[in-house]
Amino acid sequence: MPSLPSLTVRVSRLARKKGALRTRDFEAAGINRVALTRLVEQGILQRLGRGLYGLHDAKVTEHHTLVEAALRVPAGVVCLLSALQFHKLSTQSPREVRPKQLDDRFGDRLVVEQIELGLVVGQYHLLAPGIG
Repeated sequence: MPSLPSLTVRVSRLARKKGALRTRDFEAAGINRVALTRLVEQGILQRLGRGLYGLHDAKVTEHHTLVEAALRVPAGVVCLLSALQFHKLSTQSPREVRPKQLDDRFGDRLVVEQIELGLVVGQYHLLAPGIG
């Protein structure tokens, strides 16, 4: 395993570039799960959810929950008020993001199951570069 200072620099660069990452993104860059746990314990990374990480000191954007939903449901579609608000077609603020999973077995129809991510201002600290 690389030394901690060089690992910290690599992780910081990767997280600043992407904003939020999945465990598999770190593993593809040669950073294992043990190192992620240590970086979370040291306060460099923040665990945003199961398998999701971001920099602890990253700034919150208005679309941070959409980024988290996109990482959790890569083939999903953001629906309802979340989609309307993102495209500035509504003045209502959704309480949660409700992505739907596409199911290839039925063409492009949407699956009924969904995840719900509550919007809690200040709880998540991740940057969403390129989103918006």
